[in-house]
Amino acid sequence: MRTQDEAEAKRHYCAECAAWRPGRVCTLCGIDLETGKRLTTEQLESSDIAWGALDAPSTRAYFKVMARQIVPSLPGGLLCWFFVFMGLAFHTARWVPGDFGDLPGRLLACFSATLWLIERTRAARSHTPDWDPIELGGSLFRALLVFPLLAGVSMGASTWAYVAAACSAPVFPLLLGAYSSEDPRELYPQNLVFALRGTTGYLRVVLASAAGMVAAVWALGYAEGAASWRAAVVALAVTAVGTFVGLARRGAEHIPDYHDD
Repeated sequence: MRTQDEAEAKRHYCAECAAWRPGRVCTLCGIDLETGKRLTTEQLESSDIAWGALDAPSTRAYFKVMARQIVPSLPGGLLCWFFVFMGLAFHTARWVPGDFGDLPGRLLACFSATLWLIERTRAARSHTPDWDPIELGGSLFRALLVFPLLAGVSMGASTWAYVAAACSAPVFPLLLGAYSSEDPRELYPQNLVFALRGTTGYLRVVLASAAGMVAAVWALGYAEGAASWRAAVVALAVTAVGTFVGLARRGAEHIPDYHDD
C-alpha cells in the first residue's frame, strides 16, 4: 500500500498547467517534469498514471504561472485595446458624420471585450494561439450570446442586469470555462459539477475573475475618463480573467491522482 507521505514526496509541480502531478510525468502537458522534455505519444500511452483531483499549488505559484502566460498574450490584448478604444472614442471623433451619441461606440467596445474574453479563455484552456482563425468563428458566435449581459451591466441599462451579474458571479468561471469549448454538452449540469470538483482553488478563481470583471465593467461605464486608459484597463482586465479561468479549467480537464496499489 502506498502511504500518503510517500505520495506527497513524489509529487512534482507542472508550471505549464499550474498543478501538482504524481510521479514525474504530466500527461496533460506531455512533459517529463524532472527533465523538462516533452514525451512522445507512445510514452504517454504507456504511463500508468490514473486520473482524479489533487491539492492546488500555492497562490503565489499559480499567479506566477498566470503572469508568464499573460505576457505572450499581450499582442492579442493590444488588438482588443484598439477596438475598445475605437468604440469608446467613437462619439468624440470629428470624422464621424452626424450625432449618434456614445451608444454605438459603447456597444462596439463591449462586444470587442466579450470576444477577447472568450478567445483568451479558449486559448489558455487549450494551450493554443490567440485569435486562431480556425476557432475565431466559434468565438464570434459565442460572444454574440454573451455580450448583451456585459453591455447591460456596463451601461447600467437595468437594475436586473446588476442582479443577474451578482448572482452569476459564483458560477461565472465554470460557465465561462465550459462556454469556451465548441462542445455544448460541457454546459450540462453534471459536466459543470465535474468541472467544479476538478478545479483546484475554486474560491480563488471566483474572487480573481470577479475582481477583473468589475474593473472591466467600471472602465467601460466610466464616461468621464479618457478612452485610451479606459480601453487599457478593459484589455488588461479581460486578458487576466480569460487567462485565469482558462488555466483553471485546463487544470480541471485531466488531473492525476493516487490510487492504492
